[in-house]
Amino acid sequence: DPSAPLERRRRRAFKTLQKDLRQAESSNDPSAYLKALHRFLAACSREADWAWVGRDVEEHLESRGGSHELGRELATAIETLESGAYSKAKRNGSSVSSGELLKLADKLSKGALA
Repeated sequence: DPSAPLERRRRRAFKTLQKDLRQAESSNDPSAYLKALHRFLAACSREADWAWVGRDVEEHLESRGGSHELGRELATAIETLESGAYSKAKRNGSSVSSGELLKLADKLSKGALA
C-alpha cells in the first residue's frame, strides 16, 4: 500500500536525513550524525529506528544484493561515527561530513535499500 505509514516514511527518508544532518551540524555531535544515519537506514528498510544499531551492515547489505564495497563504506562510516560518539575522549565533530553521508545515502537508496 503506497499510502501506508512505513512507505511514506521510506519515501521521505532522504529529505529527513538532510534535515537531521543540518541539525547535527549545528550541534557538531557525532552521536547526532549517527542517529540521523540509523534513522535513514531504518526508514529505507521499513524497520524501527534502533534496528540498525549493532547490525553487521556489510553482511546485511550483501544479503540484500548490495555490493561488498558499498557495505564496507557504510560500515566504515558507522564505525567512525560510533568512535566519535562513544569514546571516552569525546571528539568534537565527526570525521564523516554531512556531504559524505548524503552521497552514501544516495548510493544506498539506489542500491541495496531501494
